[in-house]
Amino acid sequence: MVIHETVPISKMEKINKKEIEIKRGILKYLKFGKENAIKSYELSKLIGLNKTATNQKIRKCCKDLLVFQGVPIISCTKGFYKTHHSFEIDEYIENLEARIRGLQRDIGALKLIREELI
Repeated sequence: MVIHETVPISKMEKINKKEIEIKRGILKYLKFGKENAIKSYELSKLIGLNKTATNQKIRKCCKDLLVFQGVPIISCTKGFYKTHHSFEIDEYIENLEARIRGLQRDIGALKLIREELI
């Protein structure tokens, strides 16, 4: 897969201009490899966004690029980065699955508590 620094607007229907600008900035500034991970607030500065909810916008746009455009963007404690290595994707999948297990445990505990309250 070839990753371009611009996202074709034709593939980004129903997305406002600001999101397109953010996504183009993400593609421009994100580098490959965990060692090049960048925090969302740093990415916001590079793209030139103001501070109002920018971290949330960056995260949403990164997820959109992953899910809808197939751009291999993943994250770690150091921030977001692009990858072309299956071992980095595997690490990220393991992290996501661990988070899911934790959420499922919390949901189970809350259901038990709710039953006791009824």
